[in-house]
Amino acid sequence: MQSPTIQTCPVCFSTEVRRFCEVGDRDFEERCWEVWKCSTCRYGWTRPTPTPSEIAGYYSLDYLGNVEQTLQDYANQKLQGTRSWKEYLDMAAIVERFRSEGSLLDVGCANGLFLLALDPQPWRRVGIDVVSESVEVIQRCVPDLRVLPGDIYQSDLLPGSFDVITFWHVLEHLFEPQRVLERALTLLKPGGLVFISVPNFDSLQAGLFRHYWWALDTPRHLHHFSPRSLEKLLVDAGLRPLKNLLARRHSFHPLKHSLLRWSEATFASRFPYYALKPTLFALLLVERLAGRWGNLTTVAQKPGASLQGIGQFEG
Repeated sequence: MQSPTIQTCPVCFSTEVRRFCEVGDRDFEERCWEVWKCSTCRYGWTRPTPTPSEIAGYYSLDYLGNVEQTLQDYANQKLQGTRSWKEYLDMAAIVERFRSEGSLLDVGCANGLFLLALDPQPWRRVGIDVVSESVEVIQRCVPDLRVLPGDIYQSDLLPGSFDVITFWHVLEHLFEPQRVLERALTLLKPGGLVFISVPNFDSLQAGLFRHYWWALDTPRHLHHFSPRSLEKLLVDAGLRPLKNLLARRHSFHPLKHSLLRWSEATFASRFPYYALKPTLFALLLVERLAGRWGNLTTVAQKPGASLQGIGQFEG
């Protein structure tokens, strides 16, 4: 993957690129960022690209929330039954439609809830996260869950040791995504699976709201993937794309917050948001019929073994 330039798409090398929008950081309003888009593969990238040291300053202390309180709520059965917990169950259900057991690595495991949504009997669960403070909290609160500090290049992760690797809204944050996917290929067993969930830059809601689209989240989102651009990255990394899936819950969240952001910025009021909110459900239906939903979840496989028992996923 090339370094992003205005003249050339870093994914497909097309020169048919243009500025999509200029957008301010939704938490730090002191500067704006440009998002550029390739007309060929529909990939987008944030400019100027922040350095690793610069990007660290755009993750507030509460970016992951109160991890210890969240895990205490889980232990006390207060979290189960909430909408957020159902989203983790949805993620686990997506994986289990393709693979029912094995060793699983969750890259960017955050508070560890996705791993906790998996049955520990058939799954050997491993998480990794660069936020060492969160890892320490998980290790203390859930000692039977294996969670490591660091990134996917951590030396404790052995080649050919995982049946499944997941990236739940993580890949768009990472530098050099193709190199990350090549590392995932190395860590997978033959026939192993990768699950990637990212905002869909080619969605109807992205085109409708543009700089108000909540899921741009500049500058933390360095990349803005479309189905076509993500497929090319997977293929170039040596993985075989299998399916794109619909996750309705994850598509509604950015849609709702985009409308709210537009309402407050345009009218300095939430009244238009509340007046128009019922139309969002119709837009979700249109997104699904057009195949351009707000969230993209892609499944890919490492060559070397046939995939048995693929379930038909329905959002």
